[in-house]
Amino acid sequence: MKTYLFAFLLILLTGCSDTLNKENTELREQKNKLSADKAKAEAELIKKEGEISASKERLADAKTRIDELKQEVVTLRDTSSKQSAQILELTERLKENERQLKEQKDSLAVKSADYEAQLQKLKTTQKGELNGVVTYFFNSNFGYKPDVGAEIYVFPVDAYSDFDPSVITEYQTMKHAMSWSKSTDQRLRQDSQKILSKYSSPVESAWKDLDARVVKMALPAEVGDKTIRLTADGNGAFKRSLQPGTYYTIIRSKHRQDMSVSEISGKIFVRKVEIKSGEEASLDAKFEVY
Repeated sequence: MKTYLFAFLLILLTGCSDTLNKENTELREQKNKLSADKAKAEAELIKKEGEISASKERLADAKTRIDELKQEVVTLRDTSSKQSAQILELTERLKENERQLKEQKDSLAVKSADYEAQLQKLKTTQKGELNGVVTYFFNSNFGYKPDVGAEIYVFPVDAYSDFDPSVITEYQTMKHAMSWSKSTDQRLRQDSQKILSKYSSPVESAWKDLDARVVKMALPAEVGDKTIRLTADGNGAFKRSLQPGTYYTIIRSKHRQDMSVSEISGKIFVRKVEIKSGEEASLDAKFEVY
């Protein structure tokens, strides 16, 4: 029985010892952390004391200089009337210098404001650049070639109130859907049926109406006096400096046409592009066979 009791006490003491060791470890960690925090705080305090001491020194120097000036004034006041006149003259000159300094400061503030305004105006009026490359699919052997001579029309989004790019997007979607209806791919035929089913009139009639809408909308934008006209060079590339703003860009292919009225002179690609001051905006177009 004594053996069991001794073992129990030994276990209890061991547990207590472990607990105390754990608590001692935690206390040491807390002590170390507190020491580190204290050292950090003391370093900050020393830094702040140094700053305060430097400020006091500067303040003391300024006060000493003020005292010196006051003493000079007292000395001058104690001298002859000539010196008094000199004090008055110096005082007036000081006032005049202060007045001139204020005028220069005000003038500098005005010039600074003008400079900032001119700088801001320059930033907002500095042109950006629109550039891109136009290509068309030639064949499976050569792939894509530069669409030399392709026509690019660029105009602000608010230049022509009747221009609506969604009409062209709908036209192109319907054109693809009509071609998919003859595909051997069942998925494409299903997509085609889904797209064409929304038109209440016969597909051919709806297609002709949409084609006519594209012509009526795109033609004025292409020939309008607010439109910038570009031509793709020998590499199919184009670029133009533009004022910052939002523009519509119509690209008409030179080498890929369609049998529709709107694309008989070249397939159409249209996008909205944002031109930012001092930056380039790239817009590439690829025209497929179909």
